[in-house]
Amino acid sequence: ALEAKLKPTNLPDRVRAVVLGGRSGRFDLEEMDIDGNPASAIERLEAIARDLGEAVAIDEGIFAELLPDLLQGGNRVWPFGRGLAGASPDICTTWAMLIEGLERIPLEKRDVRVLGGFLAELWEKNRELVQDFLDSALEEPTLVTFLPILHSAVGLDERGAERLMVALSGGKVPVRMYRSLAFGRATAQVVGGALKDLVLMIADEPEGFDVALNILYMRLHADRSDHREHEPKILEAGRELLRRLTFHKGNQCEDYQLTGFIRTSLTVPGAGPVAAEIAARLRQAVASGETYPWDNDNLLTALLEVQPMPVLESLFDGNERERQAGIRMFENLGDHRGNPADAISCKALIAWCEGDPECRYPLAAAIITFTHRPEASGPQVWSEQAKALVARAPDLRSVLSVFISRFRPMSWSGSRASQMEANGRLLDSLVSLIPSSLIPFVTEAKAKLAEEVARERQWETQKDRGQDERFE
Repeated sequence: ALEAKLKPTNLPDRVRAVVLGGRSGRFDLEEMDIDGNPASAIERLEAIARDLGEAVAIDEGIFAELLPDLLQGGNRVWPFGRGLAGASPDICTTWAMLIEGLERIPLEKRDVRVLGGFLAELWEKNRELVQDFLDSALEEPTLVTFLPILHSAVGLDERGAERLMVALSGGKVPVRMYRSLAFGRATAQVVGGALKDLVLMIADEPEGFDVALNILYMRLHADRSDHREHEPKILEAGRELLRRLTFHKGNQCEDYQLTGFIRTSLTVPGAGPVAAEIAARLRQAVASGETYPWDNDNLLTALLEVQPMPVLESLFDGNERERQAGIRMFENLGDHRGNPADAISCKALIAWCEGDPECRYPLAAAIITFTHRPEASGPQVWSEQAKALVARAPDLRSVLSVFISRFRPMSWSGSRASQMEANGRLLDSLVSLIPSSLIPFVTEAKAKLAEEVARERQWETQKDRGQDERFE
């Protein structure tokens, strides 16, 4: 009985209840279908909203009454806009009313989703008319700001990309508005050359790099979803965007997207210099404190996967101080986040080392994961990379010295003494692999490490006893 009395009965009230209701984003009670399926309820309500749009389209008075509210948004203004375009007796007049109505809304309250739905419906019937509307929007101060949003409603084509570049070059649209092109497969069909020009223009704007990154990343995602090969121009755009990359702290999300670009656009012949350039800038950014290694570990892993030789050359180019900066790229990552150097195949690692054996074999020993545990409860063993270095290094003592220095972890969980002791056992397996001349060196290293383990364990025992006594 309450529902019967409260239910809206006239057309404006029904629009306010179904189309404009829930502006706060709350879950509507109406969205729960009688069978308990929210998805089918949402589809049903969107169909009702479209029907309401068709009904309002033929009643100019009600349309004028509702227009200010429609242009401030609502849960279902998009399907309403589709219905409005589908039944409008005069498309051009209705479009003009929408624009005029938008002018009367305060700037901070304007919402163009009803216009997006209107254009999306019209796009399926008269694309040339939509193109004319969007062309004229360049000269409409009220509408030009929302051009990227309106293009995302209909999908981007070559003409649209050129239009958006004109708007950007004229300073008519804030670059942040272009982020809408990353949603709803807006760029899925535009030709690669047009999209490349647009995203690079966006990237060159202040605060535009992240926007361009989002747009191009979603195009790559759309290509993969459609099982479609990436156009060469799209891959070129990815490489050019990577060359504009700057590093900053806390960019894990960006790191994830950049990884996708690297694995798609830097696998082609001739991409090595781009990968090397990125690696060099990353090393410099970490050395200067602009970013942290752990903010870019996925990116570095991808670089080493697709272009290991140029990236290693770049990371360890220069003097000793610069080489140490390259080593720091891999420190404090292996235990908890994975070591990017694990992406280097043994073949590629040895090939790089052979370019300058005296210098590079010890460098490689400083960055690889030297041990792993094949079984959770089993002993630690040398990694495949470590065994490859031991087998090929012309100066094995220098390589072993680096490994032994790393037996003393600088960050750890649990007992540091136990970890040092487990690492020391690795030396036992080397007796049959190394020349007899190195046996005394290994024996001495084991004895020294055993002394350190004893001291470390004594300190841990005293520390634990002190904590227990304070607890008591």
